[in-house]
Amino acid sequence: MVGSNIEQIERSVAEDPETPMISDSCPPEKELLEAILQVSPVGIGIVRKRILLWGNTAMQRMLGYDYKELHGKSAAVLYPSKEEFDRVGRELYGMLERDGFGEVSARCVRKDGFILNCRVHARPTNSRDPQDGYVVAAVVADTGRLETEAALYIEKEKFRILVEESSLGIAIIDRQGRYTYINPEFTHMFGYTLADIPTGKEWFEKAYPDPEYRRKAISTWIDDLKRATNIRDRYRTFQVTCKSGKEKTVHFRPVTMSTGKHLVIYLDLTEQENMKSRLFEAQKMEAMAALSGGVAHDFNNILGAILGYTELAQLKLPQEPGVVEYCLENILKAGHRAKELVKQILYFSRRSEQVTKPVRIGPIMKEVSELLRAVLSTTIGIRLQLATPDDLVLADPDKIHQMLMNLCTNAYHAMAESGGVLDLSLNMKQIDSRAVADFPELHPGEHIVLTVKDTGHGMSPELLNRIFEPYFTTKCKDLGTGLGLSVVQTIVQSHGGAIRVKSEPGEGSQFSIFLPAFHGKDSSAVLHPDQLPGGHERILFVDDEEMLADLGKRVLEHLGYSVCVQTSSMEALEIFRADPLAFSLVITDLAMPDLPGDQLARKVLKIRPDIPVILCTGYSERISEEKAEMIGIRDVIMKPLVIHKIAKTLRRHLED
Repeated sequence: MVGSNIEQIERSVAEDPETPMISDSCPPEKELLEAILQVSPVGIGIVRKRILLWGNTAMQRMLGYDYKELHGKSAAVLYPSKEEFDRVGRELYGMLERDGFGEVSARCVRKDGFILNCRVHARPTNSRDPQDGYVVAAVVADTGRLETEAALYIEKEKFRILVEESSLGIAIIDRQGRYTYINPEFTHMFGYTLADIPTGKEWFEKAYPDPEYRRKAISTWIDDLKRATNIRDRYRTFQVTCKSGKEKTVHFRPVTMSTGKHLVIYLDLTEQENMKSRLFEAQKMEAMAALSGGVAHDFNNILGAILGYTELAQLKLPQEPGVVEYCLENILKAGHRAKELVKQILYFSRRSEQVTKPVRIGPIMKEVSELLRAVLSTTIGIRLQLATPDDLVLADPDKIHQMLMNLCTNAYHAMAESGGVLDLSLNMKQIDSRAVADFPELHPGEHIVLTVKDTGHGMSPELLNRIFEPYFTTKCKDLGTGLGLSVVQTIVQSHGGAIRVKSEPGEGSQFSIFLPAFHGKDSSAVLHPDQLPGGHERILFVDDEEMLADLGKRVLEHLGYSVCVQTSSMEALEIFRADPLAFSLVITDLAMPDLPGDQLARKVLKIRPDIPVILCTGYSERISEEKAEMIGIRDVIMKPLVIHKIAKTLRRHLED
């Protein structure tokens, strides 16, 4: 019936595109036919020479178009690609010419871009030449699959928006190490686009330009990929060089997906780390300010002893050699005491990057107790008890030192008025599966326990609940800012430890720090030789202080060396340049006019790369062990030079 009236339909459409497919003058049965076609839940359309002439309501609803948008358009508009359009036409018309009926699977595209998986059933009105005649097609969408794909499409859109609007950098890396996706925040964070880092090789070379640091990052990445997919076990923090050259501290969280691809999340911690560093430094200065009076008092005592014994020795020389010897011994003791005091102050106040390594807690506690004995009031007694020799932990020694100083400074303030006793103790405790319930921060195993206990005024339960809040303090404005205990808590947490506090008003306070024990080699172990090793090599000694230059010459000659002493670094360089092979080793001060020691070392090593160079310094932020090593300097020795230290250091480098 549709076929016999197709010419009438075509004439009506040509005269008026909005004319209904079946005119008002048609017989009732034709009205019935149009009604059947319109109410059909199956999409039905009429095509001639691949041009859409008509589509029923179901077709319009399925594809998201209205009648005007479909009429007279190429059927290609209904397919996601020309290739799909050509394939369907080729297969369908082949069947129509052969069998007079066609049925093919097709991927159709809605107006909103969503892809439909459909089945197309077609029959021509002219079986002799389907390409020229009309074709009636029924299109059936896979509704179950349609609903699933629609839901997936919605979820995909949600995740796309979430990823692209995220404040975290996100990248996807395939099995071959190629970057297949980076979100906008990744580019904002680092400056790199997908074109800049097509593979991991380019990323590692650009993000970690230092070869040694790059090897460390690559090794860590490979090791992490071999481990389980538990995201908690696989996060790292690295210094990343951005496209602009700026360095950022970045937290990485890699996850291996079921497809084998890797999703990596990047969190910029640069500002957070800077704030933490400023917090640590501010708190250090607060603690040093609290102890400054005691430091000045102890220095005056030391200087008084040195000056007094020196004057007495001069008066008794040469009549009473025994008294002179006694004076010299006490001068030496006072000098060592001053050296250790300066060492502790510098150790506590210096700026340094966190370096985690195996370290013994006992020696650090001993150093802290010695510093405190020097600067605290005599009304406060100090007791040190190291109950375990197994005190090795994986930690940053500077941070452990700062943590102990903070706790001891708090204890000092609690006992400043009435005096008391400060107890420092070190023990070992086994945290088993039952004890973990009381220490959720810890894993089962052996833990080193550091305890700082005072007999001060103690704290109420209300105060105990707030002591770790930053800037909370019960002290007056001049005595503290409330940073000390919050810094202590941060240090403990960064080392995988736990802190517990006991205190009652009038009964003092006890802070216990639990740190995981480390079973390995102690990187801080130092051997002290009983005898002074010497030699006969020729040494170039450079120091702009004439008194120290003379002292260095006398000490080295006492050890058997031949010494060339210079107080001008420029003249020392000329002497070395004139005959580089005349010397076996160079010792130079760091802080000198015209040519500082580190620059002198560079020039000397450029002339003769194999010569050992030792740098001496009293205190400087310009040089670190890492920077010295990059220059080629073999060792950095802190002033004042101690004969045992210099003797041992010289032999170690001369015999390498």
